[in-house]
Amino acid sequence: MRAAFRTLGCKVNQVETEALLGFLKALEPEVVPLEAGADLVVINTCAVTTTAEADARKEIRRARRANPGAFIVVTGCYAELSPEEVRELGADAVVPNSRKAELPKVILEHFGLPSDPITTPPNEFWGAGERGLLNSRVRAFLKVQDGCQVGCAYCIIPRLRGKERHRDYRDALAEAEALLRMGLSTRQNVGPPL
Repeated sequence: MRAAFRTLGCKVNQVETEALLGFLKALEPEVVPLEAGADLVVINTCAVTTTAEADARKEIRRARRANPGAFIVVTGCYAELSPEEVRELGADAVVPNSRKAELPKVILEHFGLPSDPITTPPNEFWGAGERGLLNSRVRAFLKVQDGCQVGCAYCIIPRLRGKERHRDYRDALAEAEALLRMGLSTRQNVGPPL
């Protein structure tokens, strides 16, 4: 199984793409570049600006041209914002943020593999202790919150990622410990209080 992953946008998307790769271990994917003739292409999109939306459209078209026979799955904020347009651009499956936890199931079932509780995350797509790292690095991102409820007039994030929700601290701690066992460190980013 040759799989290509393209992640656009924020660090949350990076965490989710790496977590997805961990959930797809049953496929034993060989991660290849987008232009290398993949069987599976996953594009995790952004829509925070019109430029990000244009980049998402470009990547979907590029993926279809480079991999005409591949199963192309598009997820992320642009999939949430414009699912019909994403499908028209060449996606075989569109999984918006509101259904991102279904990604492993959609992919595994397409390739005729059962999706069980080990490979399918619960309601929220937080991450996985066993990550399939796409990049060689020594630091990992750990997702502990998703969404936002501030509602700034200029920001689309609450609409695309939903209301603010937090991960159970025990799960976050277990993932941090698993990342440390893998030799990765997590860096705490502390910003000013809102």
